[in-house]
Parts: sequence; structure tokens; C-alpha cells
Amino acid sequence: MIDDKKVMKKSSQATKKRIMDVSVSLFLEKGLDNVSLSEIKKKQAI
Repeated sequence: MIDDKKVMKKSSQATKKRIMDVSVSLFLEKGLDNVSLSEIKKKQAI
């Protein structure tokens, strides 16, 4: 039997890491001040 909580934790950590990676790459592209949440979400969707 798979422990759902552990699986959820792992997948949420992966998602968080991905969000961080996307955020960092956007910050590098545009500089910290110019990045909006909607842009981060758009990049994530790709």
C-alpha cells in the first residue's frame, strides 16, 4: 500500500521546486521588480 501523505509531500515539493526554478529564471530575465505572479503562472503552464 502506498502512503498517500508521503506521495503528496514529494509531489508538492517537486511543484514548489519547479515554481522556484521558474521564478528564478524569470527574475534573471527581467530583474526582480518586473516579475508579476501572473507571468510566473504563465511560464508554469508551458
